Amino acid sequence: GDGRTALHGAAHKGRNAVVQLLVDHGARLDARDNGSRDTVSGALLGHNWLPVDYAEGLVRVGVQSAIAHPETAALLRKLMTDAGLPIPPPITGSVCVTPVCR
Repeated sequence: GDGRTALHGAAHKGRNAVVQLLVDHGARLDARDNGSRDTVSGALLGHNWLPVDYAEGLVRVGVQSAIAHPETAALLRKLMTDAGLPIPPPITGSVCVTPVCR
């Protein structure tokens, strides 16, 4: 598979309640997908994305736009901080992680 988890999906859709529910039941905030194979600029080829990256609108899935969900990103960053996990630096631009975007 592509390594995307339910938490990646909830983050991508900006579903705060689902994000919280998944984390409360053991979803890993540091789970990474298996890496983008196609990017807008090519500079991030092979980058493995965290759920917070999806919430920040950095990743497009298929034909869906990369829409930022700032409240979800803030929730994920808070949960990561509370869990003692490192917070990734911001990245500008979006990438596509499925062949449909090509």
